[in-house]
Amino acid sequence: MEPHAFSRPAGFHDFDAPQTRQRDDIEASLLRCFAGFGYDAITVPSVEYADLYHPARIGDELYHQLIMARLAESARFPADPGSGAARADLPDELAADGDISYDVVLRPDLTAPVARMVVTRLQSGAIDLRDPLRLAVSGQVFRNRSPEGGALKELRHVGAELIGDDGALADREILDLACSGLASLGGEAEIPDARYAAIDLRLGHARLPDLVLEALGVGAPERPRLQAQLEAFDAYRCRIQRADARSFARALPSLARELLARLRRQGVAPEQERALVQRLEGGEGDRATPREALQDAWLADLECRWRRAKLLPEAGITALLGLARLEAEVVTIRAALQETLPPGPARAAVLAIVDELEALAHAPDASRRVLRQASVAPFMQRGLGYYSGFVFELHAPAPGSLHTRLCGGGRYGDLYDWIYERARQTQRLRSGAAPGDGAPSAPQSLTSVGLAFGLDRLTEWASVRREDLRRPGGVVVLPGSQEEGLRAYALAAILRAQGARVLLARPAPIPDVSARDRVVEGARVAGERFVVLVQADRLELIDLAPDHSLLAPRSVRQDELLDILTDVAASRVEPREG
Repeated sequence: MEPHAFSRPAGFHDFDAPQTRQRDDIEASLLRCFAGFGYDAITVPSVEYADLYHPARIGDELYHQLIMARLAESARFPADPGSGAARADLPDELAADGDISYDVVLRPDLTAPVARMVVTRLQSGAIDLRDPLRLAVSGQVFRNRSPEGGALKELRHVGAELIGDDGALADREILDLACSGLASLGGEAEIPDARYAAIDLRLGHARLPDLVLEALGVGAPERPRLQAQLEAFDAYRCRIQRADARSFARALPSLARELLARLRRQGVAPEQERALVQRLEGGEGDRATPREALQDAWLADLECRWRRAKLLPEAGITALLGLARLEAEVVTIRAALQETLPPGPARAAVLAIVDELEALAHAPDASRRVLRQASVAPFMQRGLGYYSGFVFELHAPAPGSLHTRLCGGGRYGDLYDWIYERARQTQRLRSGAAPGDGAPSAPQSLTSVGLAFGLDRLTEWASVRREDLRRPGGVVVLPGSQEEGLRAYALAAILRAQGARVLLARPAPIPDVSARDRVVEGARVAGERFVVLVQADRLELIDLAPDHSLLAPRSVRQDELLDILTDVAASRVEPREG
């Protein structure tokens, strides 16, 4: 069925006024929390050169989700071979006077644009990294992915970057910042405290999957393929395990279809397909839940692939399948790895990383009170190629969605080094210097750790009753006649000058009680605090606060009205009658 001519594209959202207010409140709360940790807000453009998102830097998954365009301009940024930018020999272009087309992308994240901005200013001397740099950023990001399962193509991220500090305390600060950001919403976004009981912290490390495979004897050429398969399963398992019951039940038919299609492409036998369908339906007394059945089928497919490709011995396959299912507290992960992996340098490196993750998981910071549990997943990754150290995610079920991630982040340094080197090439080419000349190499402190909240998912999780999404209480000024319209207009201007939020209603003639009542009721439903009736000889004030609902309109002078509004705005105490 073709979409209606005026429908919005799948994967994009409209937000009405109450939803927009809630999103704005949540974003403002996060940025205030970041500011309390010393993070200064910056802004980066929505469009970047495609070269900034080279697949070797960001990973294949994000690269294939890029939304690209072509712009005519004369600015230069050196391209890696095969990047697809429309250019000829780069030095000749740099010397040319005319414009040329360049591939650009709508930014799929905020991390790379922030890194590009920092490197640019670092090389120009506008900033230095003698002290760590703390930056906060927010904005739209775009990813061209299938909208099935509630995936969005346009998202809003709110993030923070700590640049120039490679110490363990910096990693801990980012985790505490993420938890504090959630905690800051408890009062300001009116999120019930009970929601915090379901927040989980997942920890991993960018090097952990490769080291585990190395310890199990998988050769270097084969490891990237197995690592990608295990990372995909980990993301799949996390998604279906953490979804709330209603969301999972609604998505189960499509999840089953996708999995069966995957198995058929691998030539699954008909009897195996029937067995899976039977398990998903709970037939013949099978006690496995549908969630477990989906995971078992996915792993059975991986096992078949590994045996066919002969990538590792039988014992290695068994060990790898067991580790793939594992997500648990650090002590359980350590015991499983010690038991599974044979002694050697790779095993020692794996256990050293587990020790690092344990220190992060058990940090006794007050902000961690929002967490239900902290776990380690050996094959957890973030779908981004630039991570080089620990990675983390905060998860909580959101009504109606399989996507439970509220926040994610980790440590990376290679991205900054790569951008710095590409910028050095630009400087050398523009100046005509020899390849070995030009700006110095990247400073050793050019590393970063950061986080990003997905505001769309965070808003779903923080959703409260619609009547609680009302705007902060303001004043509705209601002229009692057409003749009083100008007087009401002047009063509204005076009240706004005092900092009040004021809406000027259309005149409601005094004899028309129903028209006046409609305005008053509409103001009450919208969450306004006062209605001021402007009549020829007086002003009447109606207080719409719930515990003033029995008070009749009362006459006030203009100076009394200003005093009342000032008291309410300053102290948030209810004005006393008289």
